[in-house]
Amino acid sequence: MKSYWKAESEKLAIALRMIIEPRAANERSKAEAKILLNQQKVATSAVLTAAEGISAVAVQAALNAALKVIKDLVNSKTGFPLL
Repeated sequence: MKSYWKAESEKLAIALRMIIEPRAANERSKAEAKILLNQQKVATSAVLTAAEGISAVAVQAALNAALKVIKDLVNSKTGFPLL
């Protein structure tokens, strides 16, 4: 997640500069700046949400692999298929 956040924060900084500079030079309206900012927020949110999902999938896969390794031992100790 850290690498995704780093990359997205860099992209966000660039995008903000591309929104702010034309607005400061009066080359972009307030409405356009707000629309562009909203688009960037949605894009950044989508990337970070996807990264979070990828992290959750990786954690679940690791947990499943660990449980698979101890499955026979746990099930023999409990006397029924717990795992």
